[in-house]
Amino acid sequence: MRTSLTLTLLLISAGLVLSGCDRPGWSDGTKADEGSAAQDADKATADPLPKPPEWLGKIMAGTEPLPQDRGGKCDGNSDLVLLRYTGQEPGAKIFGWGWDISAKARVDHVVLLNPDGKVIGGGEGGVPRPDVVTAKPTITDPNTGWYAYTSAKTGSVSAFGIVGKGSQLCPLGHLDL
Repeated sequence: MRTSLTLTLLLISAGLVLSGCDRPGWSDGTKADEGSAAQDADKATADPLPKPPEWLGKIMAGTEPLPQDRGGKCDGNSDLVLLRYTGQEPGAKIFGWGWDISAKARVDHVVLLNPDGKVIGGGEGGVPRPDVVTAKPTITDPNTGWYAYTSAKTGSVSAFGIVGKGSQLCPLGHLDL
């Protein structure tokens, strides 16, 4: 078990290094704050669910669930299901925000886990959330928002930020799809 955990964390770290700072190709590039996202919440499209980025695909290929008590400390939330994909490749797009308290920085990578700790999706941060900075003056980056995608259509989903240079997970909330 310890070896598989070490391998999983190594894959997370490698994936983060490989992903760099570019917005991934699977992102729709949408920029939204919570107010405009809430207006568009829980809409549906027949478009296919976007493919996960390479770094997330490597994590999802693992067979061991990720432990949910990885020691990272974040402030954040999984706000809402923004879009449901109903076509041949169904799933959901989730909207939230995250702040790494230790690093005093936004969360740039998010994994979605089912109740068993299995990775069922993920996404990227850097989405504008001026409402967060207004509500929480200790947060200094207005781009704390994130979008994450999952192939799950129903059930519980918990979001975790990948922090500590890829070595830690921190909770960012929970949603029922």
